[in-house]
Amino acid sequence: MSADHLYDTWFRRIQELLGTERITRVRNMVWLMVGLSLSRSVHLSQIAAKLPWQVKLLSKVQRLTRFLQNGAFQVRPWYRPLVQPLLAQVARCGPVRLILDASKVSAHHRLLMVALAYRKRALPIAWTWVHSSQGHSSALKQRALLSYVQRLLPEQAQVVVVGDCEFGSTSLLQQVKAWHWHYVLRQKGNTQVCVSVQSRWQPLADLVRAKDELCWYPQGLLTLDLCPTRLLAYWKSGQAEPWLLATNLPHNPRPPRLPTACACGSRRCSATGKAMAWISSKPACTTSLVYPA
Repeated sequence: MSADHLYDTWFRRIQELLGTERITRVRNMVWLMVGLSLSRSVHLSQIAAKLPWQVKLLSKVQRLTRFLQNGAFQVRPWYRPLVQPLLAQVARCGPVRLILDASKVSAHHRLLMVALAYRKRALPIAWTWVHSSQGHSSALKQRALLSYVQRLLPEQAQVVVVGDCEFGSTSLLQQVKAWHWHYVLRQKGNTQVCVSVQSRWQPLADLVRAKDELCWYPQGLLTLDLCPTRLLAYWKSGQAEPWLLATNLPHNPRPPRLPTACACGSRRCSATGKAMAWISSKPACTTSLVYPA
């Protein structure tokens, strides 16, 4: 599809969503989208090279730069009319599955993002920058970003949040539970846990004693904050380390010793990149289920 055709199609739609915005800014926004789509790049020079303007490349880059630096162009107010109806539509069809992710984009910046899991894709919902040369983003920053997303969702939406160990803090877990959301968040192996009244505190990684062993603890405590949660530990053959998850999803395991399609019943944990998903399925695998003493 040509750049002009894309522009005409998208301009009509974007103008409907942003009817009160100045027309010149809407035009620049749509041209930026066209360049992004055709170039498949975030570099302004490559984006500008795809635009059919009868000017030099440097002039195209300067025009896009001025638009992006314009204080009247604010990402969240412009993006909200697009993403809020999307979330409402997904919520009408079933649970809204949100993926938490963070990526290092420069020596001093990390991109913190909340995305919607949809048909094996991650659709960006909201994001923010973290100025940090090393380490993870703070739980305060994560909660602030999720609070914005929570305001975008319909009141009765069923939500499942998944994320890697950067998002495993107890304060984030407690906030998610306060919203009545479900979560599946990966934990570090050295996180201290207690799995029963009789047991001692121990590193979460110590719960898995052998590969192809799945451990489920429905009444665990996470860290000395005494955060109640369900704990799942599974070390699949061929993987360098086990999956260590904290979750509040319901679970009804079958008795041990009975052969099952998967030891965790009708759900399993899988990874695609950094994101985890709790998927309703019956995988063809056999594992052993270990019950707490």
